[in-house]
Amino acid sequence: MASHGKTPLCPICGSENVIAKEHSSFKNVLWRCQSCQTVFVWPQPPLSELKEIYKDSYFKNNKSKDCGYDDYERDKVNILKTFEKRLKKIQSLDPKKGRILDIGCAFGYFLEVARKNGWDVRGVDISEHAIRAAKKTLGDNVICG
Repeated sequence: MASHGKTPLCPICGSENVIAKEHSSFKNVLWRCQSCQTVFVWPQPPLSELKEIYKDSYFKNNKSKDCGYDDYERDKVNILKTFEKRLKKIQSLDPKKGRILDIGCAFGYFLEVARKNGWDVRGVDISEHAIRAAKKTLGDNVICG
């Protein structure tokens, strides 16, 4: 991601109009683009740190207030309800159904909802643990990367 000085540029629209929002669980800062509303972490943690964060313990741990989830699989029903609302919002903006790529798809719950609603789905996640779980329902439509 490009930056100028100590302030990053938005990774989506390239705007310089970004403000620091809060510190993230990565000990980096969350930024919000005032032009397109994207929220992002900057500076990005190195790949080795990301792989360490998103191990199986991220999805089930007793320190979720700091990072991750108490039990992501156990919360599936509630997570699916959230994703159903988000998909309805997406469909209200453009009702045509096409392809969806979910970057950071975790166990693929959003993709399950989208596929059930007629979308052609694909997903990618850095967590090998999450992709193993997602492959159970989504097969080769998800990859680790």
